[in-house]
Amino acid sequence: MVVWTAVLVREMADGEVVRLSLGDPLVDDHLRLVRARARPNTWLAVAYDLKVFFAVVNKSPVQVTSGDVFDFISHQRGSGDVVVVRLAWIHRLPSEWPEGWGDLAADR
Repeated sequence: MVVWTAVLVREMADGEVVRLSLGDPLVDDHLRLVRARARPNTWLAVAYDLKVFFAVVNKSPVQVTSGDVFDFISHQRGSGDVVVVRLAWIHRLPSEWPEGWGDLAADR
């Protein structure tokens, strides 16, 4: 079985980031959604957080379960508020993707 590895790619134009990609169509669609809703620094932070999340769970987006998300969140360190804000984007993924990831779509 081939495991997907998230690789963060930033496309620049005129000194600004114009596109972020982690190499998976579902995740990249989510990053486009975040770009439309959030400020540039938030967009960059979400992309990095997703890269870390997928490196830790070591699964492709469609294989991720709600248990993977909760395990990841429970092992985060730092101020509770900071962890909650940074991980909110990971938690939102299944609710914003109609086809969802793995069993997360069924949890909606």
